[in-house]
Amino acid sequence: MALEILTPESFQTFCEKVQTKSFMQSLEMAELLSRRGCKVTYLGLRHGGNIQVAGVLYSLPMTGGLHMEINSGPASLDQKYLGQFYQELQNYAKTNGALELIVKPYDTYQTFDTKGEPVSGEHTELIQTLTKLGFSHDGLLTGYPGGEPDWHYVKDLSGLTPDTLRKSFSKKGRPLANKTASFGIKIRKLKRDELHLFKEITAATSERREYTDKSLDYYQDFYD
Repeated sequence: MALEILTPESFQTFCEKVQTKSFMQSLEMAELLSRRGCKVTYLGLRHGGNIQVAGVLYSLPMTGGLHMEINSGPASLDQKYLGQFYQELQNYAKTNGALELIVKPYDTYQTFDTKGEPVSGEHTELIQTLTKLGFSHDGLLTGYPGGEPDWHYVKDLSGLTPDTLRKSFSKKGRPLANKTASFGIKIRKLKRDELHLFKEITAATSERREYTDKSLDYYQDFYD
């Protein structure tokens, strides 16, 4: 089973069948990457006549070759085909001049509660699938390595209404939310020519939190 290059339409059709995937694996993000100077390729692994795994691979020139990366992917209908996909991805990268190949899967390695206590086991097989093929694992990192978080905080909104939402916050969160509400702060959607206001805030935050911010033209391309 070799990888095949998919059309954007075929990739989109496949993604509509996948239950869980990141917005990073979408036609819109692929267009943004192209605007930022990346070469974008839609790759898929077919078995039994159907695409089982697919991802957006982007390439950038670096000294001596190409940097290739799949960010927050690939997406899959059946994870048993991931190993074969990664192996064929290595072959594709070598054949097409990659000096560096990075894969950042979107799978959940472990789940914790709001107190930081684990509520699930570690899915070590997710890492082993890659390391058995010769990939190196950077470890489970904190902060914003490379400007991207490895941890996602997800709140279950099931059964909540605007009236009960604030009551669902933690003991620390409720008074903070009430205090903020007393300030009369309003949220509005910015226009494209106002994105410099957004950039001023992200720049200040990145300096305070010590991570690399994006450029203004990046946010303009993202807005478009």
